[in-house]
Amino acid sequence: MEAIIDTGPFLHLNEINYLLALDVFEQFRLPDLVDNELRTYHVNTNQLNINAKILISSVEHEACLNTIQQLGQPQLHLADAAVFIMAQNAHFSLPVLTDDLALRRQLEAHGTLVVGSVDILIRAYCQQLISKIQLENAIDLLFDESSLHLSPAFRVYVRH
Repeated sequence: MEAIIDTGPFLHLNEINYLLALDVFEQFRLPDLVDNELRTYHVNTNQLNINAKILISSVEHEACLNTIQQLGQPQLHLADAAVFIMAQNAHFSLPVLTDDLALRRQLEAHGTLVVGSVDILIRAYCQQLISKIQLENAIDLLFDESSLHLSPAFRVYVRH
């Protein structure tokens, strides 16, 4: 399965050493702006230990600014706008991996399947890439050790 990916899932799963969960996908499309943003966090997509193929595409800076304005979403970052543009270019038919709530809302309004880091871990468990103990450990690490900001109520929901 192919997906478009934003900064969050790469970053957060890398922070907890669970990039292997991304192996539920065969190929990722990511904008060059996401690749650049990941590098600011010292994550080099060329050196990630994953099986999926990563295709990096250029998205024009001006197009990202126009998209932010058209969507009326000033809280979207340029990299998020680039992800939206890639999803739009794929007619919103590819799943998008993101942990950004504003981007999620925009994509879901267009009928796009949006998958966050928690869901990636659950999918990895369902595909038997990780065990139940590893899933529970990864979710705890995601909440306690990663830079992903999730509410305590969501943690309770996920654990159930």
